[in-house]
Formats: sequence, C-alpha cells, structure tokens
Amino acid sequence: MNSRSTTRLSLKKQQPCLRGGLRKGTASFSAVIATDYGRFADSGEYMIVSGYPQSSNRKDVAFTPMMDMKAGQEYKLSVKYMNTGGNYGRTAVMKITAGNGQTADAQTVVLKEESTAVSEWTLVECVFTPETDGQYCFGLWNAAVLSSAGDVMFDTLVIETEATEPEEPAWEASLPYVETFDDATHYTGDAVLPNGWTTLGTSPFSTVLAADYGKVADTGDNVIVSGYPQTSNRQDVAFSPMLDMKAGTEYKIKVKYMMPGLNGRTAEMKITVGMGQSYNDHLTFMYKDRDKAIDNWTLAEFSYVPDADGQYCVGLWASSTLSSAGDVYYDSFSIEEVETEPQPGWEATLPYLETFDEASHFTGDATLPNGWVSNSDNAFNVAPGEDYGVVPNSGANLLVANPGYSAGREDVTFTPMMDLEAGVTYNVSFYVQLRQGARQPSFKFTAGNAQDVAAQTTVLKSYENATTTGWEKVDVTFTPETSGEYCFAFWACSALSNDGFMMVDDFNIEGTEPEEPEWTPSIPYLETFDEGSHYDGVAYLPIGWLATGDEPFVTASLKDKPAISGDYYMVAPSAMLTSRRDIAYTPLMEMEAGVEYSVSFYLYLPGGTNPASFKFTVGREQAYDMQTELFAVSDQLMSDWQLIELTYTPETTAEYCFAFWANSEVSNDGYYCIDDFSLRKADEVLPPSGSIYMSNTLNSIMSGSPLVFPNTPYKLIANVDNADSYSWSVSGSAKIDNPEAKEPSISFTESGSYTIKLVAENKGGSSEFTRKFNCEVVPAEGMGTVAVCTADELLDKIYQQGDLPAYRTDGTVQTADTYEVLYHYVVGVNRYYRAFAERFEMPSNQEVTISSISFNMMNYGLYINTGQGDDADKNFKVVIYPEKDGKPDLANPFYEEVAKVADKLGDTGIYNPVRVSWGFASPAKVKGTFYVALEFDELSLDIDKEWTVGSFFGSDTRQHSNGQTTLYVKPEAAIEGSDFVPNGEYCRADEFSSELKGYGFGVMPWMEIGSFSSVADVESQVRFYVSVDGSSLKVAGLNAGETVNVYSLSGALMASVKADGAEAFIPVADWAKGVYVVSANGKSVKFVK
Repeated sequence: MNSRSTTRLSLKKQQPCLRGGLRKGTASFSAVIATDYGRFADSGEYMIVSGYPQSSNRKDVAFTPMMDMKAGQEYKLSVKYMNTGGNYGRTAVMKITAGNGQTADAQTVVLKEESTAVSEWTLVECVFTPETDGQYCFGLWNAAVLSSAGDVMFDTLVIETEATEPEEPAWEASLPYVETFDDATHYTGDAVLPNGWTTLGTSPFSTVLAADYGKVADTGDNVIVSGYPQTSNRQDVAFSPMLDMKAGTEYKIKVKYMMPGLNGRTAEMKITVGMGQSYNDHLTFMYKDRDKAIDNWTLAEFSYVPDADGQYCVGLWASSTLSSAGDVYYDSFSIEEVETEPQPGWEATLPYLETFDEASHFTGDATLPNGWVSNSDNAFNVAPGEDYGVVPNSGANLLVANPGYSAGREDVTFTPMMDLEAGVTYNVSFYVQLRQGARQPSFKFTAGNAQDVAAQTTVLKSYENATTTGWEKVDVTFTPETSGEYCFAFWACSALSNDGFMMVDDFNIEGTEPEEPEWTPSIPYLETFDEGSHYDGVAYLPIGWLATGDEPFVTASLKDKPAISGDYYMVAPSAMLTSRRDIAYTPLMEMEAGVEYSVSFYLYLPGGTNPASFKFTVGREQAYDMQTELFAVSDQLMSDWQLIELTYTPETTAEYCFAFWANSEVSNDGYYCIDDFSLRKADEVLPPSGSIYMSNTLNSIMSGSPLVFPNTPYKLIANVDNADSYSWSVSGSAKIDNPEAKEPSISFTESGSYTIKLVAENKGGSSEFTRKFNCEVVPAEGMGTVAVCTADELLDKIYQQGDLPAYRTDGTVQTADTYEVLYHYVVGVNRYYRAFAERFEMPSNQEVTISSISFNMMNYGLYINTGQGDDADKNFKVVIYPEKDGKPDLANPFYEEVAKVADKLGDTGIYNPVRVSWGFASPAKVKGTFYVALEFDELSLDIDKEWTVGSFFGSDTRQHSNGQTTLYVKPEAAIEGSDFVPNGEYCRADEFSSELKGYGFGVMPWMEIGSFSSVADVESQVRFYVSVDGSSLKVAGLNAGETVNVYSLSGALMASVKADGAEAFIPVADWAKGVYVVSANGKSVKFVK
C-alpha cells in the first residue's frame, strides 16, 4: 500500500532563504516578519519576499533545496502567494519552475505563471514529473520587465508525493490502552512523550528515567513528570492520546501517582477527561489529591461514562498555587472498556401471550420460544403457516406437530415454568386446529409442576380421535393448591400412526388477582386528599367521610390556590342561600378514654362578598346534633392557609369523628378549604407531610414550558415538615448533585418530561412526594427571540383585576376585593415605593439581547387637572440592572429608557386589564442574572377630591407556589411598626414585608438567547456578599451542613465554617485588604476585600 510523503518547508527568522536553498537576483528573496510589510503571514509569523530595489528586467528567484526524485513519479507542489502590484498599475510576474539545479538556466520547466495582482494569500498547486532519476529543486520567482512593479510574497510551501514503498506506520494508541512509558515502539524519534500524547504548561511533562530523580518506577524504568522551573500558579498537564469512546459505555481509568512535595510544600494532582487536548476542553475533574506529601505510588481509579460518541482524552495534571511545591510523577496508565454482562434473553412473565411471531422471544435459530422445551424431535415446533397452507389465527407463525409414523405416540411440548400462587385462578386460552391424516389425531392440554411427562398430572382439555373445523378457541382455568413453579403442556398423543397435523396459536395466560382489601382509616391518620387508595371511585370524599348540606364539601382545588401538599384539598363552595349548614364528617375511629390526641388541619377562608363563619366539632356520630364544638370563627377572612392545632381527650373509649362546618348566616361567603387533616395520639409522630417544587426558572410564553440551561444546577425545594432524612431521585437523564440533602440541586442535558421524587422519613414512617417537570433545554447555540416570565402558569397564583394585592392603611396586604377600594398596589406605585423590579436568574456567563418588554396593566388612573400641579408631565422609566450582592446593581445598569407616563400608559383610566408593550430604542445587551425595573416619578396619590382618588398604577401580580420571591422593591418609607430601614437600594419584597413571600411581577422580556458556555454557573447557587462596613462575608445558596473554606492567594486557610442553613457568615474585619478565594458547593470564587 502506498503512503504519501510530504515535505514542509518552514520559514525561520534566522534563515535568509529556504534552508538548503539559494536566492538569485538583483533583490534576492529573504525570510521576513510579515507584519514588517503590513501583512499577516498565511501560517506563523514569517514569509519570503524579494526586497529592494525593484529594478526593471527583474528576475529574482528563491530555489528550494535539492531533493531526490524518481523518474515517472508525480511530485505535487503547493504554495500560498501574494502579488501586491506596484506603482502606475504595474504588477510583477509570479512564476514557479522546476529543474535539476539551483540556477536560472537549470530551471527548464515552467509549472505556473501569473501576472495578476493578488492582495490576499492565494493557493497555487502544480505537478512536476521528472523524466530521469536524480536531484531536482523548484524555483519561486518574482519577475518584472518594468521597475517598481511591486512584491511577490510566498508562504506555506508543501511538496508531497506518493511513496512507492510502504512506510511502517507509527504506533497509535487504541482501547484497551496500557501505557508504562517503557515501550520504545510507542515513541517516534526523539519525542519526549508517547505518540498521541501532548503537554501544556510552564514546565511541560516528559518521559524520564525514574532513577534520575531518585525514584523507582511503578513498572519498568520510566515515568512522566513535569520539569523545572516549578513556578507559582502552576498548571502543567499531559494529555493522553485521543481515543474513540461510545456514549453510555463505562470506561475504567487507572494511573499510579506520587507527589513527595518539597520544602514543606505540596503540589496538587488532578485527573480530567475532555474531548480535546486543550485547557478549555478539560473542565470536568474526575479525581484529585492535594495538601499532603505522598512518597509511595498511589492508585487513582475511577469510571467515566461519555454522554456522546466521540474522541476523548485524559489529562494528568501537576498544579500548585505556590512555587517549588515538588514534582508529580505518573506511571502505569490504563484505560479499558468495562465489560457489561450479556443481556439475559427474554423470559416469560405473567400475564403471558405467545403468538409465536415475536422475534425477541427466540434465541438464535431456535424453533421454540425461550423457556419452551419438547421431549422429542417429533413434538411441536414453530413454523410459518404458509408452509402448511394454513392462515394462522394471528401473525405469520404457528406451533405445529407433524403426523406421527408410529403407534402410541407421546410427543409433548412444554411452556416455560412460571410462578403461580396458591388459590389464584389463572385463565388460560389458546387456539387449536386439528387436521386428519390417514387417521384422526388425539390431542390434550395439561398442567403440572415440571417440564416432564410424569409431572403433568392435571388434564385441562383433550380431543380423542377428533378434528376441528378451522381454528377453535380453548378456554380453561387452573387454580394451584400450593404456590410454586408450574408449566403447561401440549400433547400429540394419538394411539395410531399417520394421525395428521396438530396446530396451536395465540397461547395466553393471566391470573385473576385477588382484590386488594379496601383501605380503612385508623389512628394515626393523615388525610391530604391526594391518596387514590383512600377513595372508592364513587364518593367525592375519602372512604368513611360524610358530606351533608345544600353546598356540600368535595375533593377539589381552586385554580389560584395551591394545596399545602399534593394537588387537592377539601372545598365547599360559596353559599347561595343564608343560614347555611354544610358539614363534612371525618370517618369514625376508635379513641381511648383519658388519652390526649393531637388534631390539626389547614384552613383557608378567602371570603366572598361577605366573610365566612366556620366551626370544628367532635362527636360519637356523624350527625350535627351529636357534636361538641372545639374551634370556631365568625365573620372572618383568612387570606392564606392557616394551621389550626387542637387537642382532645375523650372521657369514654368509643368511636369518634370530627366535623368541619360551613355555617355562615349570610350568603356569598366564599370558599371553605381544608387540607392535611391529621389525628394522632399526642405522643405519636406522623410521617412527613408537605410538597416539593422546582426553583424558579425562565418560562417560555411561546411553549409554556420552563427553559433551563444545560448542565446548570437548579435548586430543588422541599416544603416538607417533620422529616429527619431525605432521599431524592429523578427519572431520565437529569442528575441530582446530593440526593441525601434536604434541598439539593438538579441539572438537565436534554428537553423532556421528568418525574422528581422525594422520600422523606422520620420516626413515624416515610412519605413520598413527586413532581412532574416538563422542561425545554436551551440549545448550546442559543435561541431566537423568545418571551419569558418567571411564573409557572400551572402552579403559581395569578391575581385577577378585582383581587389585585394592595396595601391597607396599616401596611397589611389585602388580596381580595381590592378593585376601586384600595389603590396602593403591591406591584405598582404606593405610599412606600414607586420603583419595583422582577429578577430573572441565568448562569453568570450567559448573554442575552433584550429588544422589548411587555406586561399587563391591571389597574391605572392618572391625575390630570390642568394648571393644578397634576401628573400630566410625569415620567417613568424601564431599567435593566445586573445583579450585585444579591440585588440590582444601581451603579451599572445594562440599559434604561425614559417615557412620559401619559404617552406610554395613556391619559385616562382603564376598566379592563391592558397589555403594555415597550420596544427599546436599541437592543439591551445583558449578561448573567438581571432585573427588569419600572421606576416612576413621584405621583399624586390619595387626592381627596370627589371626582378622583389621584394617580394609581397596579401591574400583573403573581405568587410562586414554591415560596421563592422574585419581586424586588425600592422603599422610600417603611411600614409603620416594622424594623425595616430604607437605604435607597432595592430589596427582596418579603424583606420589606413578610406578607410578600413568593410574590413576583409578571413582566415579560423579549430576548434572543446567546450560545451557552458550559463553564457558566447559576449565580444563586453560590453568591458572595461583603457587607458595606467590610466586617463580614455572606455566602448564600448553600445546603445545611456544607463546609465553606476561605483561602488567601498564597494558599493559607483563612477560615472554615459549616452552614447552619442556606447562608453562612464569616467575620473578615481583621483581614488584610486583598484577593481571597472562597470554596463552597464544589466551586471556587474570588472576592476582593
């Protein structure tokens, strides 16, 4: 096999012309730095050019070295050239020649000649075929008849040919791969690393004799080590060869390492895997060791499973912050694919249908499905129906026994052995077709506990000397007396020979499962109204509950009110009539005399036109006149769930029930909602209860799906009470970083539907919580224009115009019936603030371009009273802020634009919500987490006039079910009686008023999402905050128990603390000014004091 021989001639500063070549002419060629001529070289820094003077009749030439060439062999020359042209429209002639000497006369073959000016590097290719063996060279010419005809420049010269003799191929690494750095065939020439290996760093790795360093190699004599100098901030790495790996396949990677340290300092070793031999390709650390001297060979071993097919390599690193930290040695490197156990063949399981057509039921060329066996060659086998002129009952194949040619045949085929339970009736069916030969056949179907004739003791169906008219269905039942393994058998059992064909198709067996006993309530009892087994499929309340009245309680949920746990709760609708008495009774359960019981439930009474009246009672019958009151409220509103906790001690041991009463005297009293009713002895513990949620994401208005960035951590939120331990899991390709943490992070690599599950445990037992999450992963190349918001339209509460949350005069928040009653809206302009913003969380390196925003204006009026100091000329602005210290960075806005309120929102009030769109004068370039803010001039509020209340503005208000607050406000005054002190900056809304927990502003930025950087990190996961007085460092986004370490740039440990919750505080008042490194959550981030 021929191979291509290539000669590349590079142009070096120290060479006046091509090495081994000559130059001729009045202004001979030389190698120059291209930028000295105002050009960029095609490769590297240098090119060749003939200089000055640019005389007339110019014949400047550079000859390549003389090279051995063979007669009749083609030699291909390629070179890049540029012909700049000179004065007065003159141009030189670029020419390429070949000849047997480095003189003009010897250059007898002209291969290429061009006289056109070319201002860019242009490839020219030509072929030379010598007539006789010998030495030849090529000439690169700058020729011109006229003076000042400009320069001809050459770069990137390649000469190649097809060698007639095959070359011994250089060794190449392949899997499985073992490298001891001792096999000379793995190296080419004077290479310092095996073929395919490469190294980067200030002190690159090379192969050395271990003994030269006073060491003994782990295998053989050689090791690899990075040399000197051992600088500070050292990042030396040796990359293994690129090797083909398959997605989803496990690879075992091993290497021995040693790092003895030096002068009390130690280096750091680490191992990475990437898809290229560069720093940027190796951002995933698979193994590392540091902060200790290791004098003996130590095994580093780990598994790696690629996400995609491709070529991968391993990086072996020597790193150190400090200089002179000693060497890191590597030896005995290997990579191998982990052999997976062969997948077991298909096995029959119940229920079982065998059509004899499913290829996966067969192994190789077997004529029976897996698990089926026969006692003779003349028993049943699977064959195509057409071979017998028969149309199978289904599909193309059937089970057939050919005629017997001897008397007294007993040819039997057994089904697979299957586990059957005692007392369970199994329905068995199949289709049979019996065809006469010289005589009529006999056939039977049996059951037994082994694939043996003697074990088939139960005859379920038999035909004696009989035929069928086409396919006949057989239906039988079999009920084992003892549990164990059983099989069935098809018998060809004719007494006489030449008995014809017996055929079977569509064998089926299924058990009649015993009915599960109906769930019955017992103490301890928790009713979340979500557990399907608690319902009988007929009633609207769980088993044992009783609802009475004209507007009875049912299991349901309100669109804008999430459950305390799960999805449902108990609801009674608003009454149409007065003097209602709608009651829901719990099941009757036995309670012991003198024992104290704890009773609790969540109650929500939003009210209607009128407030609600409610009471809670206990009694020994599900009857209103047999109940004793335990708790009651009259004419009251509850704007959110309230936990009601009570105790009750029976005087007599008996069955008791509790009752929930909707008992208002007036109509239109609103909904009555009950969730998470629990009853237990006071000293008993109930299993954990609550719900789980995803943290806030960007949500696409177009698709309705959450948008997540690939491999980016998002926090899982556990609103779960009384749990002692947690175990998270997720379906599909998503990954959870710490499944045992209370609130770990989850990341996604592909779009899809995921089921997130938490099993929480305590002394009372375990509870399982699930959450479906359908997400769209942002492609690596980014996305075109998309409108996003932070609200989950399915789970979050979206306030309507009539119930838009607003402040009462005492600073509390009203969330119902505010229309034309209250005007100081929470998401709007009010007596406390006139600037508010919504937070949009993104990875810190993610870039987007925002072209406009839109939002729903829910309630609006503008005070205009010409000449009376009105708001006709007041302005407001939209501002896009970056994030700093967990809030908008007022000093460095990405974008802001001012408009007159009347021009943008109108100069009259509105009766229905209006969508406001604000297109930006120029696109806003945004990077990382950002805030969209509306900031108003001071407006005339609370005008005491008969015809107006003054100006007011209320916008789209959301409340996140997960409790995360995305609304930020900029207070100018505090609520009376609160401890809040305005400081001219934005704060999270629930820091201003605890009633605003989970609130958000439904503004929608329209933006293009740039390409995604895999090194980006969600800012909220680890965010560092230095207080204004410089006395403390705040680390947020942690899990309880996580360790936070702070180092100086010299590597000294300054502080180490464990987080009690999501935040940790570290005193830094006594530290020197400078740069420090904070390590938490597996990440390291610098901050400046």
